[in-house]
Amino acid sequence: MKILLITCSIFLSLTLSAQYSVETVKHTIGESDFEFPVLNGPDSLVVNRINRKLQSVILDHDDKRSEDNIFEELENQYLFEGYTRTNDVTFEVNTLSSKLFSIQISADFCGAYCEWATMRYVFNLNDGNRIKVQDVFKYEKHQLLLDKFNASRKDQIERFLIQFHLENENKSSQDQERIEETIWLYNECLNNTDNYLNSYRFQISGNRIHIYRERCASHILRASDEVGAYHWDYDINRLKVFMKPQFVALL
Repeated sequence: MKILLITCSIFLSLTLSAQYSVETVKHTIGESDFEFPVLNGPDSLVVNRINRKLQSVILDHDDKRSEDNIFEELENQYLFEGYTRTNDVTFEVNTLSSKLFSIQISADFCGAYCEWATMRYVFNLNDGNRIKVQDVFKYEKHQLLLDKFNASRKDQIERFLIQFHLENENKSSQDQERIEETIWLYNECLNNTDNYLNSYRFQISGNRIHIYRERCASHILRASDEVGAYHWDYDINRLKVFMKPQFVALL
């Protein structure tokens, strides 16, 4: 019978801005350690909306479960299945102002196999709603941005394939299946262009906006994807002309 080891402590982080702050909830389940963010602030509706969103997505914690223990679902997974589907959670607050909350949460997520990943969220502290990339930029600028991102991805993949061919031209026949799978994967990526910004995520760090796009490979082919995720980093002031006034007002 597996022994459930759970320890929990809470301390106030140094992330403070105006009336909002982020607490770090430390927790251990089995051999997995968790550091999870909890937002505090004057508007309980906003705070609760954001906290529930993060807890639901990362911890599988919903409104039907105990408010006193946000790790209840993961504890049940460990107790009845012997493992948790989310492990070793850490986070970093990128921005916390009176209007904007940008945070990234990293964890080892387990399904058919386990994979380390980082989830990025930006919230409007006026209403607690999540801000997505398509909410940041004016609609008439979407295609211009997509053309830029698609061209950049294509360039990265093509440069990788040139180097990949050079490194594998003298490989043995035993490696041929892996080589062909990788070449097929990236040729498929080159044939697929993004028509919408839905596939992109972003974060705000100081005066920079970081835009991310997930890697090409589906979950089952991740081991063959050597390029990884795509990342663009811009000075916010350079992109303000592309941004909606409603978002600029939050900066």
